[in-house]
Amino acid sequence: MNMKKVKKLLVTAICLAFIVTITVLSGCSDNSMDDVTDFNVTNGPHPGAKVERVELASLPEWLAKLFENGQFSSFGATQGKVFRGEWNGKIVYHIFNPMSSCVYCEMFYEDGNAIVFDSEDIIRSFRKTSKNWTFIYI
Repeated sequence: MNMKKVKKLLVTAICLAFIVTITVLSGCSDNSMDDVTDFNVTNGPHPGAKVERVELASLPEWLAKLFENGQFSSFGATQGKVFRGEWNGKIVYHIFNPMSSCVYCEMFYEDGNAIVFDSEDIIRSFRKTSKNWTFIYI
């Protein structure tokens, strides 16, 4: 392929990427979730999770500190997300990092103690029996 064709393809690809980006962004409002009602998470580690805005004071202290430090964003595709659910009768928190290859590495009980998945059986049990997942944000 000669350089002229390569340049033309490159310019075309850049223009298409720009058009797609503008089209997608034109449908976005401000990134506020203040008016969100009856919204479910459709992908990620807990599909079907509800979305709930929570007060910082209602979170366990260890988790509230992570929010205060700005570690999580409601919308950043590469930033951590926090899910709250139930497993074996206890409240659990899943700090999900979409950039990590380890989906269940940051799982905690409400008291901040880490959940240890030391066998495939425990992971399977968790996936089958954990419930009531909610994506939480402040």
